[in-house]
Amino acid sequence: MRPSTFQFYALLKNKKHTSTVLIVTAALFKQTAWFLGIPLVVYLIMRARKPRESLPNTDDSDGTESIPELVDASKSNRFAFMTEYFDFRSFAVSVIVALSYAGVVMLPTLIAQPHFWDYWRLAMGHFSFDGNYVDVPSYGVPMTLPVLPIVAGMPDLAQLLESILITSAPLIFGVVVFAGAMLLLNKREGKEHIFLRQILFVTMLLMLWVSLTGPRGVFKYYFTMFGPFFSIFASGRMICSKDEHVPVSLSMFLMPFAFTLLILIPERNTYLLYVVLIFILYLLAPLINRLYDIVKRPFRFMKNLASRRKIQIDMQTTEVKYGSPVSRRLQILEYIILITSAIIGGSLLLYGVFICFSRVTAAISIILQFFIIAGVMIFIGAQLLSIAVNGLLPIEERRSNLNYTLKTLSFTIVIVVIIFGLITYALSLNIEPVIEKQALVISSTVMAIWAFSLVVKLKTHIRLFAGLLLLSGASLATWTWLLLNDAVMHNFGLACIAGLILYIMFVLVEILVPDENNDDPDVSQMEIETLVQ
Repeated sequence: MRPSTFQFYALLKNKKHTSTVLIVTAALFKQTAWFLGIPLVVYLIMRARKPRESLPNTDDSDGTESIPELVDASKSNRFAFMTEYFDFRSFAVSVIVALSYAGVVMLPTLIAQPHFWDYWRLAMGHFSFDGNYVDVPSYGVPMTLPVLPIVAGMPDLAQLLESILITSAPLIFGVVVFAGAMLLLNKREGKEHIFLRQILFVTMLLMLWVSLTGPRGVFKYYFTMFGPFFSIFASGRMICSKDEHVPVSLSMFLMPFAFTLLILIPERNTYLLYVVLIFILYLLAPLINRLYDIVKRPFRFMKNLASRRKIQIDMQTTEVKYGSPVSRRLQILEYIILITSAIIGGSLLLYGVFICFSRVTAAISIILQFFIIAGVMIFIGAQLLSIAVNGLLPIEERRSNLNYTLKTLSFTIVIVVIIFGLITYALSLNIEPVIEKQALVISSTVMAIWAFSLVVKLKTHIRLFAGLLLLSGASLATWTWLLLNDAVMHNFGLACIAGLILYIMFVLVEILVPDENNDDPDVSQMEIETLVQ
């Protein structure tokens, strides 16, 4: 299956013959890859068209004649629309390349094994339940949808599903529907990448449908094919946007992990239920994206109202400028930041990986919780490590790389602290000890209210005060969760504390720089300025 996943990259680079050879190679090894040839056929046969333009008005004064050349051309060629939408010549060349390559590869096999086609047809069958719709299949049998009713204790429904699936009618119906959807997409000149992204999304839906309705069934490792799809289509904008570039969002980091865990963690008899859920979510993605846009409208209205009333709330993060290293105090502080970021970042990264593997024998709900927390710790740890690695770069390259990391880190800390605060407040309602409950309520309130101060335009001393207040609240909540023996929330709090410590250290640099500039206005080790978005 690996060559088939690279066919889309080859199409992205406009290497049609390379893509054709890749998909043929995958199809010779795995029958499932045959379905990935459908988007390749659609991409190759469809012609990139120019946007339609209105025709000029060339009517004569009496109005009796109108563009005679176009009228004659339409009458002489009734199939002009076919050549406008489809590129048969280029597609024929690709077909010749595919058949020639497949013939050369398969010729020795056909000579050595004349009955090769008979064995191939046998592989297209299905695994029967042999009339047993009470017990789940053995471990060596691939899973199909009738297994879910068997687990739920509904043998009649399982028998009905099997009788429908073995006819291949749902499979053929879905293939026809998704192939037709690909043909209805618009392939415009200069926007081939958008067309390829749309085809790639429909291809993912097609492969999910094939995996669910195929009469032969699937093993869990078959779904490794969907790793690239989940990574690409991890946000509503990637699915619905018509723009060439899509901005990065938090869902791009969370959704691939969530969908992967939904398939990886559940047992083999029930994981197809989560695959069905993923398929439905992707199928309803445009509607979900529209509902999310409706939810955001009140916030956009408040923002527009504030701008009309000249209420400005500017967003800002810390930006670092490097100069000639003269000040000993700033030089020491820089080394402290680099060492601290390396130690904390490496610790978060290693500890996040450790807790992923240390909870694999627990219940599914516990595993999912620790996997999510581990993902947060690994993500923050990687950003902190990038700060330490940035210190090894030449001075000219440090600023741009570090400033981007600081910007991303600031917004990441805000999101993580807010989520930690809200979850802490919600869970505190069920805490019985009075002191621990009040500590969680106070700390969660502080974090939820003051978290936005990290990215809102404030004076430097107020920013330092807000950072210390958030660090105190996060530390109090983390310590309380440790006393309550809640390892998930305790680890969540450690990730918040790690990010806040590094943020406060950069704010301290921002406070110290003016004093250094007063001592020596010509040169300084680090200069901090505000980045207004």
